[in-house]
Amino acid sequence: MIKSIILAVLITLMSDPLLISATQTTPKFIATGTILAYPYSIELSTKPGYVGGIKGMAKAVIKPTEGFKWNKNYPAKFEIQAPEFAVATPVKNKLEREDFKMIGNGAILCISFKGEKEGRIQIEGKISFSMCNKKECFVFRNQKLKVVFIALKK
Repeated sequence: MIKSIILAVLITLMSDPLLISATQTTPKFIATGTILAYPYSIELSTKPGYVGGIKGMAKAVIKPTEGFKWNKNYPAKFEIQAPEFAVATPVKNKLEREDFKMIGNGAILCISFKGEKEGRIQIEGKISFSMCNKKECFVFRNQKLKVVFIALKK
């Protein structure tokens, strides 16, 4: 289990940034990483935004492992920690339970941002949520979560 987590982290860290064509009218989501833990995994992706134009979106898809499910009753939240945003500015710095959308047994968090200048920036935040199995619930408070904002020129 530990070896697979370390391997996933190394692969994510060694990945080169993807080149995106600025002529693309509707940018697609770009995978930016994966976080693996015992009761869940988080897949991270970003839909690039355009400077002064179309908003971008960073997504965190929280998928429970077999036997677990998202705890709908826990007050899940995500709060961005970075004080300045040179490349892109988030629409909201703090997202609450209503910002998490249910998908199957998990949830998806969409973080909208506005492009300020062309580039790519990694934004760090803290996420809190809970996963349950048939016997008990596990609470994950203030877990570090890094998402990527990508802004392109029109």
